Parts: sequence; structure tokens; C-alpha cells
Amino acid sequence: MHRRQALAALAGAALAALLVLWLWPRAAPRVDGREGPAGPVTAAGPVTAATPAHPVGTSPAPLASLPAPRGAFEGTVLSRATGAGIAGAEVTFSRGGAAASVRCGADGTFRFEPPEAGRWQLATASAPGHAPFAPEWGHSPVLLDARPGERVGGLTLWLSPVVRYAGRVEDPAGQPVEGAAVRIVGGATGDRALLPSTEAAVSGPGGTFSLSGPDDATLEARHPGFAPGRAALDLAARSSHRVVVRLGPAGTRGAAAPIAGRVLSGGAPVEGALVAARLLLRGGPGSAEEPVSAQALSDAEGRFTLGDMGPGRHLLTAAREGFTQARAVVARTGEEATIDLTRGGTLAGVVRDAVTGNPVAPFRVEARRGGRGWRLPVGAATVVDASGRFELRDLPPGPVTVTASAPGHLPSPGVEATVPEHPGVAEVELRLGRGGRVAGRVVDRVTGQPLPGARISLEGEGGSAPSILDAGAMSVTGTDGAFVVTGLPPRSVSLHVAADAHHARIVTGIDVPDGGTAGPVEVKLTPVAEGEEPRVELAGIGVSLELQGRSGLRVTFVVPGGGAAEAGIATGDVVLAVEGRPVSELGMAGAVERIRGPEDTRVRVVIRRGEAPPSEIWVWRRLVRG
Repeated sequence: MHRRQALAALAGAALAALLVLWLWPRAAPRVDGREGPAGPVTAAGPVTAATPAHPVGTSPAPLASLPAPRGAFEGTVLSRATGAGIAGAEVTFSRGGAAASVRCGADGTFRFEPPEAGRWQLATASAPGHAPFAPEWGHSPVLLDARPGERVGGLTLWLSPVVRYAGRVEDPAGQPVEGAAVRIVGGATGDRALLPSTEAAVSGPGGTFSLSGPDDATLEARHPGFAPGRAALDLAARSSHRVVVRLGPAGTRGAAAPIAGRVLSGGAPVEGALVAARLLLRGGPGSAEEPVSAQALSDAEGRFTLGDMGPGRHLLTAAREGFTQARAVVARTGEEATIDLTRGGTLAGVVRDAVTGNPVAPFRVEARRGGRGWRLPVGAATVVDASGRFELRDLPPGPVTVTASAPGHLPSPGVEATVPEHPGVAEVELRLGRGGRVAGRVVDRVTGQPLPGARISLEGEGGSAPSILDAGAMSVTGTDGAFVVTGLPPRSVSLHVAADAHHARIVTGIDVPDGGTAGPVEVKLTPVAEGEEPRVELAGIGVSLELQGRSGLRVTFVVPGGGAAEAGIATGDVVLAVEGRPVSELGMAGAVERIRGPEDTRVRVVIRRGEAPPSEIWVWRRLVRG
């Protein structure tokens, strides 16, 4: 059976069983020690189609009173859209040649009692209407260490809802393009490799299309008469449920073709290496931040083929337990590439709360290597360990910068370390600050009534990056419209606030005290009138920006009638400095905060357009609804 045909058959409660049968043809042992068919199981046996966390109509037993002879993990699967538990969500864990699944109860809670102690992987988490967490089997970044008698509670898994977007494909001049093929970039890679997205669309008259996608996905449009174009499902798109993809000028890039090659170590083939490709949009190592365009596993001869590749240069990486990739490999579409792997060293340590000194769990740790203005990831893991311990194995020897992040905390300062040659181990300690909080309430501007279910998130950088175990700096209002956002950097921040049937709003200039709470902040959202399109309200210059490397902010959208449009700023321009300070020094969050300000004031920015020399211009801040 071909891999994609097998994966297409995975569904519902049969997921773990099919995966075991596909990956390990031999009979798999049941977790209770008796021989039998593989299936979704807990320590007590198979999970039935509707096993709640506790009997309906009764109170759950205190978790601390439940035995954990081989360890236990207890948590909840929540929706990033509502903050509520997802009833019936399925969570699958794997270790070696075994897999076990649990199904969440009506409140989204689950308890996983592993059949044996040791290191497990979070293999999948899925629920109807949400984008699944389903990385390539055996390559999950989430590790759980189960120890006899040790119970880890409060584990939260976040799933993003799949939202339907109304889109439009435009040519470089902003005119509609019919017949363009639109897809989600890397819809069968990363966290969706096992349960790939099949969403695709073709633009019709007026360049319009409709497509569903998860938060922060990247859309790509292709048309024979133009270079491909991309657009992100970012905060602005999520507020309006609309997205515009602009194609590039014709003839700027060649035709699509696969990239093939081999993964070797000491001249010998490496089987089972996960090869990933990222388009080098910016031409430098910083392009490692781009989404994965395609991925594949190497076969017994070390060969791989990355199909459906757009034209251009691609950064190739290969990952396999017991190996590391010491040198970056770049290949053009249609070329053959060789990726050499070697043995790597280990980086180990502990993550603690900076205030109490207590270990933190769960957390994400990442090691990066780089030069001025860029940092290339060389190893990362999300760890669930009550002791706060971690190990990053198979890293290329040499200097790295190590950081950690965790729910409700600020990312740690970077710690410099040197990865030793194999089999050496380097030790580090990382401490996470608490940061500050913002408390407030969201109400309807017209009626003054509270808005439950409104979504509040930190705009720009500064908080933990969202992941399956960490929703980042965000909150959802309760029935009284109240919210609290934690883990915020102690500085002036902006919050993005959105609610159904209302225009979203970006609230700027909130000064967060270190270790304290700002607010209460009252946010008034304007209801969307009949026939009106939802927009984002903000006092600013009227642009959408994204990071370009570490030294610039690329303009992805210009609001008609805003200050940027008045000043002649166009999509594709790059902001290099704000009020005399370079973006490389300010970072995205700092630059955005300085661009914003009171209505009818001006801000000084340095803009680079194409190959022309940078120029300094003044831009008026206007109240815009973009």
C-alpha cells in the first residue's frame, strides 16, 4: 500500500490501529500485556467510541487519588477560537513500535496512563472542525517522560479551528486573475503530515475563490502567465475572513519541477530521514523561518523526491534520530541534491521559573546557530517532564544560542553554549520570567453589553510562539466579557481584539508592568452593519507588515486612504528604520509600536523599494479600518 493511500484511510478511533499496522506489520502487543489486534487503548484496555473522562452525571474522581504505576498525563484539548474544551477530541501517543489513544470527555479532558514508563511522543491530536496536530510518524517534536508514580497534570493541547476564507487573486497591478490554482503551502507537511489538507481552489470570474485553512497558514496562487504569489492567514485575514493573493510579474521565475537526491552518512545511505524544503524567498539563512513547502522520507537507498515544488531555490534539511546535518544544503527546482549526515552531540539542561526556581513543565526549548542578523534552528523539542529536564540530541558540534518558552511565561534570555563532539553532553540552565498581565473587558460599542467569546492576542513579537502545548499570549472572554492575558513582556504592547459580527480592533499603548497587571482595559468593538465587510480599526499609517530577515519589515498590504497610501508606500516595500532607529535594533514589536501613535501625527520611516537606494519619508497616522 502506498504511504499516502494508507494515510488517507486513517479516521476516527481507528487512527492508532491503522498506524501500527502500517508501520509495524508484525502483530503489535496490547498494552495490558495480552496478545491481540492493535487498537486505540489505555492501561485499562481499548477505548470505546464514547468513553467520557468520568461517568455522565457524576463528579470526577480527584486526579491525585488515581494510581499512576507507570506514570500518568492528564490534560485538556482546547480550541484556540473559544478557549473551551473540545468534546470527543482524540489524542494518540507513541513509543517505539506501540501506539495508544485516548478520547476526551464532554469537557475536553483526558488521562493517559502509558503501558510502560519511559519516553513517549505525542503522535496526533485531532477533532472535527480543527486543524490536526499530526507530524510525520516518529518525528513528533513533543516528548513526554513517564516515570512510575509520577503524575503530570494540567497539560493543555491547543487546536486551531479551520476557517473558511473568501479570497481574490490579483495580478501585480491589482487586477483580478481568473483560473489561478490556490493551495495551502505545505498542506501535507509539518504538523499535518499524517492528516494532510486537501483544500484547493481555482479562482473564478473576478479572481474570487473560497478555501478553508487553519490560523497562520500560507496560501499560494499559481497561474501560467505570472510568477507565484503568497499570502498569510494572519490576524488581519482572520478578522475579516478575507484574503488577497497577489501574483508576481511574468517571467521572473521558471517552471515547477521536483527536487530529488540522497541522504548519506559517510557515503552510506540513510533510511527514514525526514527531508524538508523551504523556499528561499529572501535568499539567506533567515529563510528557515519560511513554512515547509514539501517533505519526504528517504528510502532504503537514501533516496528522496520532493514533488510539487515551485520554481526557485530551496533550503533542504534532513532529520533522523542518531544523526545531524552539519552543513546547509540549497538546491534549485529540478536539481539533484546530496545531504550528508554525521553523528552529533547532546545539549541537556533544566528549565526553571525565574521567580521560584521551581522546574517548569511543559516547555519548548530551541537551539539556534547563526551570524549577524540571523539564527538558523539546529534543534528543538517540546518537553513534558515534571523535573523540567530536557535533552536535545544529535546537534551539530559548535556554538549555539539556547532559549526556552512555556505557557504563561516570557521566553528565556538566550544562553550561549557549545555543543561537544559525539558523544559529549553540554549542560545549561534556562530561567523563564513571568512578565506581566493585562486584564480587561470587551463590550459592544453600541449597546455596552459584554461580548463573550471575543479573542484577544498580543500583536507582534514578545510572547511565546503558539504551539500545540502553548496558545501563546492570548485569551478568550467569558460570559461577562472579561479577559486576562498573561506572559506579556514588560513594555508598551498592542492587543488585537476580535469578536463575531464586530469589527476587530488593535488597542495600542498598553504599558505592562513587570510582574504586575495593567488595566482594567475596556475595549469597545463596533458591530458590523448589514452589508458591511468586517475590518480592523486602528490609528496608524495603514499597512500590514511581516518580518523580512532580521533587518526589515515587508509591506504586505496597504489600506486605501491611509497615511501610507497618501505617502506612496506600496506592497513589497521594506521598512528599514523608524524614527531614526533600525528595525534590526527595534525588532518587529518595537518597530510597529513606534510606527503607531495618535491620530493626525506623523512618523519618519526609511523605505527600500526593489534595488533603489533607501529613502526617508514622513507618513501621517490616520484612523483606518483596514
